[in-house]
Amino acid sequence: MRSSLDFWRCSLVLFAVLCDATVPPATGDMCFAINERVTILKGALYFMGGSYSFVNGDTNSNEQFLYYLNLTTSFPVEGFIPVNSLHSIPVPSAVGTGNMGAFFTSGDILYSYSSNPTFPYATDTIIAYNTVTNTWSNETVSGGALNIAGRNAGFTTTNPATGMGFYMGTGSPGDQHSWDIEGLLVFNGSDPNDLKWTNVTANAPIVDAGSMAYIPLSKEGVLIAYGGVDTTATSDEFSNNCCYATTDMSIINVYDIASSTWYSVTASGQIPPQREQQCSVVSVSPDSSSFQVTMYQGWNLFEGEAFEDVYVLTIPSFRWVQISDTGNTEQSLGQNTGRFGGSCAIWNDRQMVVVGGGFRIGSTQVNGGTSCNTSYPAIRVLDTNTYAWQTQFQSDLGAYEVPEAVYNLIGGNGTGGATATGPVGGFNNSNLEKIFALTITPVTTSSTGATGLSTPTPSSSSSSHPSSESGGSSPNSSNSPTKKSTPIGAIVGAVIGGIAVLAFILGGVWWYLRKHSSRPDSGTTSNTNKSYSSYVSYPKPELDGRGGSRTMGLGEMGTGDERTELPVREYHYTYELHDGRTD
Repeated sequence: MRSSLDFWRCSLVLFAVLCDATVPPATGDMCFAINERVTILKGALYFMGGSYSFVNGDTNSNEQFLYYLNLTTSFPVEGFIPVNSLHSIPVPSAVGTGNMGAFFTSGDILYSYSSNPTFPYATDTIIAYNTVTNTWSNETVSGGALNIAGRNAGFTTTNPATGMGFYMGTGSPGDQHSWDIEGLLVFNGSDPNDLKWTNVTANAPIVDAGSMAYIPLSKEGVLIAYGGVDTTATSDEFSNNCCYATTDMSIINVYDIASSTWYSVTASGQIPPQREQQCSVVSVSPDSSSFQVTMYQGWNLFEGEAFEDVYVLTIPSFRWVQISDTGNTEQSLGQNTGRFGGSCAIWNDRQMVVVGGGFRIGSTQVNGGTSCNTSYPAIRVLDTNTYAWQTQFQSDLGAYEVPEAVYNLIGGNGTGGATATGPVGGFNNSNLEKIFALTITPVTTSSTGATGLSTPTPSSSSSSHPSSESGGSSPNSSNSPTKKSTPIGAIVGAVIGGIAVLAFILGGVWWYLRKHSSRPDSGTTSNTNKSYSSYVSYPKPELDGRGGSRTMGLGEMGTGDERTELPVREYHYTYELHDGRTD
């Protein structure tokens, strides 16, 4: 009798653990997203952080998942993100997700910058997710303590071909840690075993919430940054006359990576209204004679106005042109409507994928929270050849060609041949002339991603990750970090797998005890109880505000390969950071 009682007591403990470990993720289509970070890596669009709402699920909540869409398949857009196209990878709570910040990419690895709000100070580490081994790790970066949780409202871009990432932003004025960070963060992830970064402060603009784009010109590329807000400005709009002014959209900041030098160029043409929280992508003409920076959305606090318009800044002529896009359902919703805070990424130079964004009518935001309304799509796709909004994402629409609205302005035709090679009146600096005269041969891309790189190929809905089966289990991938890392995903997989094995063992023990309950005690009870004690060693669950979180000390519980779409929302883990701190 005692053995049966102890069994059921332990079974109840295990049942609580299993229930907590299998809390399903939010169900239904994703109908709202805002302030997330987005990137495309090898055929998949990844996004994380921010706030989300779901049909029949969570509303306006931060989700502990890395989401992705497989871009080698087709799926409907201009509405909610379909649940059968949306894949999720559990993110250990110690990793954090956070708002905005940035993704840097190199090889098979995503690096998440300014994502962990639990860091109360600057750190020299960065969170990494290896898309081949499906593991999270905490990587040390040489160059200083430059990862700051509050530095999350800036300009960012990345160049996967070289493993370089860039971030510029001061941190929002009055943020929780009161940081005022100047400079451009330059992240070098070309060697995953020797990560480096530096903060370039010389003449860097002090701005937030604008757009940045990488252009393959000069020796190592240039960055184009525009829009956003000047956080050094004073304004009588605020009681403390502090720290906010939208910037002139004709002023384009140019950073030459090779020389670490900032320049300023004045653009001409149809200058867009001043704004922040816009997003942009770059399309390269077939002959690399021009580069189209397509901008969409934005918000102007002083005017109380959001935007649903599309503009193109063509480089190197530095001319703005307003685009007459077609199929834009947002324009039919009335005057003074627009979107802000969504994120954009470009697929094969041809399709601008827009994830999320708040939608305003006047100064009032009308989406988010419990409001799931198809009038405010959670995902949109713009064909940058035709500037027509799509109702279906298609993995291969063909090659990018320069649109007529652009080549009528800069010369040439759809295949290139631009005759405008500089701003109206020429560059105001001889160095700029040299910078924009030298073109980098771009990495060849196709529907499979960058040349020489493997393609994500999810085999079924049961697979939560786009890595191919041939490469997903290899621990010796040349792009996999092998030093200075704390494998998180592997530990998570081992814990969940161990729980499943434990459930099977306890089920067998229960069957054995029931079958042999009439046999005299022969020592089985004490041995069985000892076995329970060795397995069931979890602390008493502590619920978070949502009633579903548990913290477990994992210890040395081995490794594993987390591959399935495990519904482990609000399942928090503790792991040790490099300097001995724990989450």
